[in-house]
Amino acid sequence: MVYNFLSDDAVVEYDNFDEEIFKNFNAESDLLTEDMLCVTYPKNFMLDVGWYRGINSFIIFVIYNQDWETPIE
Repeated sequence: MVYNFLSDDAVVEYDNFDEEIFKNFNAESDLLTEDMLCVTYPKNFMLDVGWYRGINSFIIFVIYNQDWETPIE
């Protein structure tokens, strides 16, 4: 997919978004996982997007210095 929020120095580590997700959205789809998109940026920042079935919602995390215990709010 093409993302407008990526800067020239961003690196997509993984992109598991499938366009089918948005055509016929189904919260129970096997295409929805906690590991949907991960982008790294300079200065040790990371953007992580995942689907969390327990709350039926996407969550976007901003991580600094690989510190998953305390994401940036």
